[in-house]
Amino acid sequence: MIDQYTLLTIIGVVILIVGIALLATKKKGGFLALLIGLLWLFTMGIYYTFTYTGVYKTGLYPVANIIGIAILIIGLAVVIYYWSRSGVLRR
Repeated sequence: MIDQYTLLTIIGVVILIVGIALLATKKKGGFLALLIGLLWLFTMGIYYTFTYTGVYKTGLYPVANIIGIAILIIGLAVVIYYWSRSGVLRR
């Protein structure tokens, strides 16, 4: 049985590879997939760092949750900005 965090890391790598492939073939959405894959792996790196340093065992996990929410909001803002500039949100 595979660990859920390992599976999430593998999914992030797959999204990153798909983003690179789409960007290399100049398909629409390649940069967005690449950006999502990078941010996904960045957040998984933060999780592994917090696990390694023992943040979750010391009771400081609310700090980790606040950082996660901030990353989520920044990620959503970047995606909405990219979509608005590329014309995806226009009708």
